[in-house]
Amino acid sequence: MQTAWQVIVDGLAFLSNLVTVLLGAIALIGVFWHRKKISAFFTLLATSHLQERINRIKETLGKLESLNYDVKEDRPKILAIIGQLSGQVRPLSSQNQEIDAVYKEINSILNKDIRLSEAVKMRILHEVHGALDKQALAASSSLMGHQK
Repeated sequence: MQTAWQVIVDGLAFLSNLVTVLLGAIALIGVFWHRKKISAFFTLLATSHLQERINRIKETLGKLESLNYDVKEDRPKILAIIGQLSGQVRPLSSQNQEIDAVYKEINSILNKDIRLSEAVKMRILHEVHGALDKQALAASSSLMGHQK
């Protein structure tokens, strides 16, 4: 035979389990009911993350643009920044063919398959800018599609 204390504890345990089930059901209904808003929120997070990454790459491109390959003292800095740029662009290369092509060309420069010059540096710089702008526009368009 159970004591009064055990009956109270068992009743409270049952009540807490019942409240947990009810709150879980309410949460699932809320997720189902607001799935478009939740999807838009996660798209916004992904777009914000991509935009932050693009801003960091553009900052690196600004540093690269400020240096001149024809100045002998700038060459080691330029190669270091191109290496940094390669690392920053790599995660985006799997998502975008244009960025992947530029990434491969950057690696060719780092592997010394392509001779680096001021003209090549500026071409790479503008290609990366263009590819990033295209990627940012695609992400913004995707975000706008979720607002319907």
